[in-house]
Order: sequence, then structure tokens, then C-alpha cells
Amino acid sequence: MEGYAVLMLVFAGCPFLYAGLLAKTKSIRLLPRSDAVKVKNKEQYAENAAKMIALAALAPLASALVARIADAALPALLVFAGGLVLLLWLGTRLLKGGGTSN
Repeated sequence: MEGYAVLMLVFAGCPFLYAGLLAKTKSIRLLPRSDAVKVKNKEQYAENAAKMIALAALAPLASALVARIADAALPALLVFAGGLVLLLWLGTRLLKGGGTSN
């Protein structure tokens, strides 16, 4: 399970770096299909998108920690799947709240 833990840490680290870059620059041009979104406040939208990406990256991080502690595949995969669903749901609620026009 050590290989799985390392792989999940890499999968968590890449989105964290991207979210940090997005939060630092506050540019929606770093987002794919940013031209398709009608945005009132571009900086706030970029910050909220960075928060959503960072939230989604917490799922593989938690899965890596569980895999390292439990040394079993099933608990790690359950934490990954459940955490991804929960954190993406929270992230979309966050993203809906700031910067978009309806």
C-alpha cells in the first residue's frame, strides 16, 4: 500500500499547486473554458475555483493517509470515493455562491 499512498500524494499535490497558482494570480484565464462563463467578479470567481480545486485535492490526500495508516485497500478507496463526492459537492456550492451571474 506504500505505492498507492505515494501515488495519491502526487495526485493530491498537483491540484494543490494548481489551486495555489490560481489563487495567487486570480486570473480566470488559467481555468479551462473560462470564456464560456459569464462572470461578475473575475478575481472572486478565480479564488472560489481555487478553493474548490483545493477541496477536491483533499480526497486523495486523506486516502493516502488512510492507506498509510490502515495498510489496506478497501478503507483507502472508500475514503477516496466518499471524500471526493463530499468535497466536490461542497466545492460546487462554494463556486455557485461567488462571481457568477444567473
